This record gives sequence, structure tokens and C-alpha cells, in this order.
Amino acid sequence: MKLEARRHEKDRDPSRTSANVPIIVKIALQLVLLINVDEKDQVMHTNVWLTLKWHDFQMRWNPVNYGEIKQIRVSPDKVWLPDIVFIQQVRYYLHFVIYFSHADGNYEVSFMCNVVINHLGDMLWVPPAIYKSSCIIDVEFFPFDEQVCTLVFGSWTYNENEIKLEFEQAEWVDLSEYAPSSIWDVMDAPASLVNKRSRIEFQVLAIDFGIDDMTIRSVRDARHIQNSTKRRTLPFVERILTYD
Repeated sequence: MKLEARRHEKDRDPSRTSANVPIIVKIALQLVLLINVDEKDQVMHTNVWLTLKWHDFQMRWNPVNYGEIKQIRVSPDKVWLPDIVFIQQVRYYLHFVIYFSHADGNYEVSFMCNVVINHLGDMLWVPPAIYKSSCIIDVEFFPFDEQVCTLVFGSWTYNENEIKLEFEQAEWVDLSEYAPSSIWDVMDAPASLVNKRSRIEFQVLAIDFGIDDMTIRSVRDARHIQNSTKRRTLPFVERILTYD
């Protein structure tokens, strides 16, 4: 309807204001399932729903002219999308590995769900994904160990002057739909917004994670989401007592 009535340029900046004003992209993360924590490879697998919200002035319309339709659903390949990707670095390798939306290393999510658009130009995209992230796992106090894994999100090609990330609601991971793991308890899931405003700061990040400047030079405004998990100890304690 809207796309047919007017020519929509999906590669055009959705901001109608000056190029010096960044596009505001609001982010929320909902943890659905903690699939696995691989202690040997120090990797955590999670099933999440990533929520992205932004405004596109090209997608506004007057409902009066379109049968009072105030909301539509459009294929993501028809509109502009913020290139927010999951960035994760595996530390103990001679070379770096960056995992995007899925455990198999693909650049895109497996299910490209529709984008929900209202007549005011507000865009909503909630693609589900399975992420594979690295963790520094310490099993010294097994089975009473606690592990902290970090997930980082950021724009791949836009810098902080072009896209600004904000929290959609609260500054933590949404656990309302979380299915408890039989092995791990999610103790806390805080989130923080990190702004990389200079090349020097970026180099510090590169040294910390073993990434060179050429690879993620555009990732300067990233959202860090940290999951703190604690192993369920009862099955292991029962097993020890059985052997005794």
C-alpha cells in the first residue's frame, strides 16, 4: 500500500533532519532460553528476541487516504534497516572470530520476520536469533561456580554520529519469557550503553579483545549486555553423595 503508492528508497537515511543528527535506534533484548554453556570451548549458546525500534519519515501516511489503515507489516527487504549486529570475540585464539546472529556464523538472522510500521513512521522489528558468545569460564569452584558472559551489539557500518543506540525500556535483559535451564540459573542480567567516541578508545577495545582496526572500525556505539549465570548444584551434590 504505502510502498506502492509512493516510491520508498530503502537505502536512504530515514532521518529527515540534518545529516549531523544521528538516527535513534532503541534496543531491547529478551532472553528466551539458555541453550548451553560449553565449558571446554568456553562458549555460551542463547536463544533471544532482539527488539529494534526507529523512525522513518518516508513511511508516514494519512490513514484517511488509505481506508483508515494505521499499521502495516512489510518484508524487511523493502525498507531501511539499522545494521545492528551481534559482535563477539573469542579471546584465546591466534586469530579473532566474530559471530553474528547465529551459532553457525551467518551474517543474518535465520528468520527475517516482517517489520511492523504505523502511520506515524514508527518502525518495529523483532527478529529471533540464536547467539554464540564467548565466556571466560572458571571452574575452580565447580559445581558452585558462577560465570559471566558478555554480548555486544553495535552498528557495523554507522558510527556514533550517524546512529545512536538507546534502551527501549529498562537497562537490563528481559527475562519475562525465559525458560529456566536445568543446569544454570540466571542470577542477573544488567545492561549498559557504551559510547566509543574516539579512535583512541577504540584502540583500547581492540587491544582488550584482540581485534584490529580494519575489522570493526565502524563499531563505535555498542550496547553491552552481560549475563551472570550460576550452576544448579543439587544434581552434582546428589551424585557425590551417591558415590560416597
